[in-house]
Amino acid sequence: MSTNRVAVFVVTKFELFYDYLCPFVYRASVMLQNVRDSGERSLEIRWRYFSLAQVNSKDDGWTIWDAPESELVKGRLAFKAAEAARRLPPAAPARSTS
Repeated sequence: MSTNRVAVFVVTKFELFYDYLCPFVYRASVMLQNVRDSGERSLEIRWRYFSLAQVNSKDDGWTIWDAPESELVKGRLAFKAAEAARRLPPAAPARSTS
């Protein structure tokens, strides 16, 4: 009598909201990369950014995007860069040079 085993491949998908200025984000990204690299879990992460400054603002309706350019807003340049990168088409796979 033989027993056939079927491997089950489960991909864990989730969205992760982060602020570039939060010191815990980098630590979490390293941890998630280590989990992915271990091969024990397959992760599909959609990184979504948001501003803690905006969330914690006492000005009702104030947004990081609508603040005047003259107003110093921490992280605004990083958010703009991330949005520009998000709009780019996916990069082609790297080619081996050997």
